[in-house]
Amino acid sequence: PGQKNIGSTTADTDRGSHQMLEIAYRVVGSSLFKVLSDGSHTSLGTIPGFDRCIFADDGINLFIVSDNIVSQYSSSTGLVETVS
Repeated sequence: PGQKNIGSTTADTDRGSHQMLEIAYRVVGSSLFKVLSDGSHTSLGTIPGFDRCIFADDGINLFIVSDNIVSQYSSSTGLVETVS
């Protein structure tokens, strides 16, 4: 019980995290990571900007806002795209 260390990626800036359907996601530096149950990280794509991220999801898509730029990660396609 309690908290578990989710591991680390690099010494870059942690810009925030979010949980969607019991899967943790983190933005560190300019990279979006999926955090696996053993704490290891899988890079999914690039998130532009430098500011802290704001997250929202609909159960399939993860929306990430930073520096007034909206990025979308689709768990069904595995793609990270900028939303215009």
